[in-house]
Amino acid sequence: RYLFAGTGYGFFAFDVSSDKEKVVLQKRRAHLSKITCLGLACGGEFLVTCSEDKCLRLWGRRPSTDPWQDGVPLTPMERFTGLTCSELNAPNSGLWEPALLGECCAHGGSVQGFLDFDHEGIVSCGADGLVIIWKNWEMQKVRRNQAVQKLLYHWDGPV
Repeated sequence: RYLFAGTGYGFFAFDVSSDKEKVVLQKRRAHLSKITCLGLACGGEFLVTCSEDKCLRLWGRRPSTDPWQDGVPLTPMERFTGLTCSELNAPNSGLWEPALLGECCAHGGSVQGFLDFDHEGIVSCGADGLVIIWKNWEMQKVRRNQAVQKLLYHWDGPV
């Protein structure tokens, strides 16, 4: 239903489900160099863009105090924008511009692509020959806490 397109240093998303294609979001200056790859990650919560500027960037909606209700089925685009599909496609609605949420810069050359591992993290590959694993630190913190709790609750004493 939505087509994302990198255009030079920026990107657009088009609703292609109707007879008239409509631009629903844009970011004209997303990177310092050309975008080489883009796609949704983490179940649609983020848009990932890779670029010749040696960086991978995460885009989305700014965190709010009014998160989505649990149990409400959402499309990836709704999770990404925080707007319903009808709000995105309303004739009088302006273009939605995503916020920069994070930047991962460690490659020595152009970032060529990425793989999404849901909420675990992202793997990027670059023209420098490196494959970098970017872990979700919040998920790692939760796992460490769970491991410590397990040790504390199942402690049998010194061996």
